[in-house]
Amino acid sequence: MNVKEKHPLNSYYRAVQIVKSQNKLLSFLVIILVITNIVSLYLSYATAYVSVPGQTISVQRSFTDPYLNYNAEMHTVNFIESMFSFEPSTFESNIDRARNWADQSVFDQFYNFYYVDKQQETEVPIYYTWVENNVLVDIKMDSMKSHFNDANEVIVEFYGKQIFKKSFDYNLQTVTIFNAAAIVEPLSFRSEKNRMGLLIKNLVVESKAIDE
Repeated sequence: MNVKEKHPLNSYYRAVQIVKSQNKLLSFLVIILVITNIVSLYLSYATAYVSVPGQTISVQRSFTDPYLNYNAEMHTVNFIESMFSFEPSTFESNIDRARNWADQSVFDQFYNFYYVDKQQETEVPIYYTWVENNVLVDIKMDSMKSHFNDANEVIVEFYGKQIFKKSFDYNLQTVTIFNAAAIVEPLSFRSEKNRMGLLIKNLVVESKAIDE
Protein backbone atom coordinates (compact mmCIF):
# COMPACT_ATOMS: atom_id res chain seq x y z
CA MET A 1 0.00 0.00 0.00
CA ASN A 2 1.39 3.34 -1.04
CA VAL A 3 1.47 6.11 1.57
CA LYS A 4 1.50 9.66 0.31
CA GLU A 5 4.45 11.66 1.63
CA LYS A 6 3.77 15.01 3.24
CA HIS A 7 4.72 17.87 0.97
CA PRO A 8 7.21 20.37 2.52
CA LEU A 9 5.06 23.31 1.39
CA ASN A 10 2.12 22.03 3.46
CA SER A 11 4.25 21.99 6.61
CA TYR A 12 5.51 25.49 5.88
CA TYR A 13 1.97 26.76 5.34
CA ARG A 14 0.82 25.31 8.66
CA ALA A 15 3.78 26.87 10.45
CA VAL A 16 3.04 30.27 8.93
CA GLN A 17 -0.60 30.02 10.03
CA ILE A 18 0.43 29.13 13.58
CA VAL A 19 2.77 32.13 13.74
CA LYS A 20 0.04 34.45 12.43
CA SER A 21 -2.43 33.16 15.03
CA GLN A 22 0.13 33.67 17.78
CA ASN A 23 0.81 37.23 16.60
CA LYS A 24 -2.91 38.06 16.56
CA LEU A 25 -3.32 36.66 20.07
CA LEU A 26 -0.29 38.63 21.27
CA SER A 27 -1.62 41.85 19.71
CA PHE A 28 -5.01 41.31 21.36
CA LEU A 29 -3.36 40.75 24.76
CA VAL A 30 -1.27 43.91 24.35
CA ILE A 31 -4.41 45.96 23.56
CA ILE A 32 -6.20 44.53 26.60
CA LEU A 33 -3.19 45.34 28.79
CA VAL A 34 -3.02 48.94 27.54
CA ILE A 35 -6.76 49.48 28.08
CA THR A 36 -6.54 47.98 31.57
CA ASN A 37 -3.67 50.30 32.51
CA ILE A 38 -5.52 53.37 31.21
CA VAL A 39 -8.68 52.48 33.13
CA SER A 40 -6.70 51.74 36.28
CA LEU A 41 -4.95 55.10 36.01
CA TYR A 42 -8.23 56.93 35.42
CA LEU A 43 -9.99 55.32 38.37
CA SER A 44 -7.07 55.40 40.81
CA TYR A 45 -7.54 57.62 43.85
CA ALA A 46 -5.43 58.66 46.80
CA THR A 47 -6.29 60.82 49.78
CA ALA A 48 -4.57 64.17 50.27
CA TYR A 49 -5.20 67.30 52.32
CA VAL A 50 -5.61 70.82 50.98
CA SER A 51 -5.82 74.05 52.94
CA VAL A 52 -8.32 76.79 52.17
CA PRO A 53 -8.92 79.86 54.32
CA GLY A 54 -9.78 78.76 57.84
CA GLN A 55 -9.73 74.98 57.39
CA THR A 56 -8.02 71.90 56.01
CA ILE A 57 -10.08 69.66 53.74
CA SER A 58 -9.59 66.04 52.71
CA VAL A 59 -9.69 65.67 48.92
CA GLN A 60 -8.99 62.91 46.42
CA ARG A 61 -6.36 62.47 43.74
CA SER A 62 -7.69 61.67 40.29
CA PHE A 63 -6.56 61.42 36.68
CA THR A 64 -7.28 64.76 35.02
CA ASP A 65 -7.24 66.23 31.54
CA PRO A 66 -4.91 69.13 30.62
CA TYR A 67 -7.78 71.62 30.24
CA LEU A 68 -9.28 71.00 33.67
CA ASN A 69 -7.88 74.26 35.06
CA TYR A 70 -9.85 76.31 32.51
CA ASN A 71 -13.02 74.21 32.81
CA ALA A 72 -12.94 74.41 36.60
CA GLU A 73 -13.05 78.20 36.42
CA MET A 74 -16.06 78.10 34.09
CA HIS A 75 -17.74 75.51 36.29
CA THR A 76 -17.24 77.63 39.42
CA VAL A 77 -18.56 80.78 37.74
CA ASN A 78 -21.64 78.90 36.52
CA PHE A 79 -22.37 77.60 40.02
CA ILE A 80 -21.85 80.96 41.72
CA GLU A 81 -23.99 82.84 39.20
CA SER A 82 -26.81 80.29 39.50
CA MET A 83 -26.66 79.86 43.27
CA PHE A 84 -26.11 83.45 44.39
CA SER A 85 -28.16 85.49 41.93
CA PHE A 86 -31.92 85.84 42.19
CA GLU A 87 -34.81 86.72 39.92
CA PRO A 88 -38.33 85.44 40.68
CA SER A 89 -38.90 84.00 37.21
CA THR A 90 -35.62 82.07 36.96
CA PHE A 91 -34.32 81.27 40.44
CA GLU A 92 -35.92 77.80 40.59
CA SER A 93 -34.39 76.66 37.30
CA ASN A 94 -31.04 78.13 38.33
CA ILE A 95 -31.14 76.19 41.59
CA ASP A 96 -32.05 72.95 39.79
CA ARG A 97 -28.96 73.32 37.61
CA ALA A 98 -26.66 74.30 40.47
CA ARG A 99 -27.77 71.25 42.44
CA ASN A 100 -25.86 69.02 40.00
CA TRP A 101 -22.64 71.05 40.02
CA ALA A 102 -21.66 70.80 43.69
CA ASP A 103 -21.42 68.28 46.48
CA GLN A 104 -24.73 67.88 48.29
CA SER A 105 -23.37 69.38 51.51
CA VAL A 106 -22.11 72.46 49.64
CA PHE A 107 -25.43 72.95 47.87
CA ASP A 108 -27.46 72.43 51.06
CA GLN A 109 -25.35 74.92 53.01
CA PHE A 110 -26.20 77.86 50.76
CA TYR A 111 -29.63 76.70 49.64
CA ASN A 112 -30.76 76.42 53.27
CA PHE A 113 -29.28 79.81 54.13
CA TYR A 114 -31.15 81.69 51.39
CA TYR A 115 -34.27 79.61 50.80
CA VAL A 116 -35.06 77.50 53.89
CA ASP A 117 -33.76 78.97 57.15
CA LYS A 118 -36.01 81.64 58.66
CA GLN A 119 -34.65 85.04 59.64
CA GLN A 120 -35.14 86.03 63.24
CA GLU A 121 -36.58 89.43 62.32
CA THR A 122 -39.17 88.32 59.77
CA GLU A 123 -39.60 84.58 60.48
CA VAL A 124 -39.32 83.85 56.74
CA PRO A 125 -36.38 82.84 54.49
CA ILE A 126 -34.28 85.60 52.95
CA TYR A 127 -35.64 85.17 49.45
CA TYR A 128 -39.17 86.01 50.63
CA THR A 129 -37.83 89.42 51.60
CA TRP A 130 -36.39 89.86 48.11
CA VAL A 131 -39.73 89.00 46.51
CA GLU A 132 -41.73 91.27 48.81
CA ASN A 133 -39.39 94.19 48.18
CA ASN A 134 -38.94 93.68 44.43
CA VAL A 135 -35.22 93.01 44.84
CA LEU A 136 -33.13 91.38 42.13
CA VAL A 137 -29.72 89.92 42.94
CA ASP A 138 -26.87 89.86 40.41
CA ILE A 139 -23.33 88.52 40.55
CA LYS A 140 -20.51 90.46 38.89
CA MET A 141 -17.08 88.86 38.52
CA ASP A 142 -14.08 91.19 38.85
CA SER A 143 -11.31 88.59 38.58
CA MET A 144 -10.52 84.94 39.03
CA LYS A 145 -7.48 82.76 39.45
CA SER A 146 -6.88 79.06 39.90
CA HIS A 147 -4.14 76.50 40.39
CA PHE A 148 -3.67 72.76 40.78
CA ASN A 149 -2.86 71.37 44.20
CA ASP A 150 -0.73 68.30 44.94
CA ALA A 151 -3.79 66.06 44.62
CA ASN A 152 -4.60 67.27 41.08
CA GLU A 153 -7.63 69.12 42.39
CA VAL A 154 -8.19 72.69 41.29
CA ILE A 155 -8.44 75.57 43.73
CA VAL A 156 -10.50 78.35 42.15
CA GLU A 157 -10.57 81.82 43.71
CA PHE A 158 -13.44 84.08 42.65
CA TYR A 159 -13.42 87.83 43.30
CA GLY A 160 -16.50 89.88 42.58
CA LYS A 161 -19.62 91.59 43.84
CA GLN A 162 -23.18 90.64 44.72
CA ILE A 163 -25.51 93.45 43.68
CA PHE A 164 -28.98 93.93 45.17
CA LYS A 165 -31.16 96.27 43.13
CA LYS A 166 -34.80 97.26 42.81
CA SER A 167 -36.55 95.63 39.87
CA PHE A 168 -38.19 98.93 38.92
CA ASP A 169 -35.17 101.22 39.51
CA TYR A 170 -31.66 99.87 39.02
CA ASN A 171 -30.18 103.05 40.49
CA LEU A 172 -31.40 101.92 43.91
CA GLN A 173 -28.89 99.22 44.82
CA THR A 174 -26.66 97.80 47.51
CA VAL A 175 -23.31 96.30 46.58
CA THR A 176 -21.62 93.55 48.58
CA ILE A 177 -18.07 92.36 48.04
CA PHE A 178 -18.37 88.70 47.14
CA ASN A 179 -15.23 86.54 47.25
CA ALA A 180 -15.16 82.74 47.16
CA ALA A 181 -12.66 79.89 47.21
CA ALA A 182 -13.71 76.54 45.74
CA ILE A 183 -12.17 73.09 45.54
CA VAL A 184 -13.18 71.54 42.22
CA GLU A 185 -12.87 67.79 41.63
CA PRO A 186 -13.10 65.93 38.32
CA LEU A 187 -15.68 63.17 38.10
CA SER A 188 -15.16 59.91 36.20
CA PHE A 189 -18.11 60.72 33.94
CA ARG A 190 -20.04 63.51 32.27
CA SER A 191 -23.81 63.71 32.06
CA GLU A 192 -26.60 65.80 30.57
CA LYS A 193 -26.90 67.69 33.87
CA ASN A 194 -23.14 68.05 34.40
CA ARG A 195 -21.56 68.46 30.97
CA MET A 196 -18.12 69.44 32.31
CA GLY A 197 -17.86 66.40 34.56
CA LEU A 198 -16.74 68.52 37.51
CA LEU A 199 -17.97 68.87 41.08
CA ILE A 200 -17.41 71.60 43.67
CA LYS A 201 -16.32 69.72 46.78
CA ASN A 202 -16.02 72.70 49.08
CA LEU A 203 -16.88 76.39 48.83
CA VAL A 204 -15.95 79.16 51.24
CA VAL A 205 -17.68 82.52 50.72
CA GLU A 206 -16.70 85.88 52.16
CA SER A 207 -19.01 88.87 51.74
CA LYS A 208 -18.90 92.45 53.00
CA ALA A 209 -21.31 95.28 52.29
CA ILE A 210 -19.90 98.42 50.67
CA ASP A 211 -21.35 101.63 49.26
CA GLU A 212 -21.10 102.18 45.53
